[in-house]
Amino acid sequence: MTLDPYRQAQLEADLKLSLLWQVLESERMARVFQLRAPRARCERLLMFDRYEVYVEWKDREARAP
Repeated sequence: MTLDPYRQAQLEADLKLSLLWQVLESERMARVFQLRAPRARCERLLMFDRYEVYVEWKDREARAP
């Protein structure tokens, strides 16, 4: 697999950074990506043994940020 010239130059520049700076830059880029493309809402199937447990879960979900 070959990279385009821009990506190749970026990769070489990244590899010249210390491991700490590579991690910090990766975390920064991850935050930027999250701001640009928030995660799609996923659907899930939950089952509860008792109605009371469902109500407790629903209350916790409502209070979550």
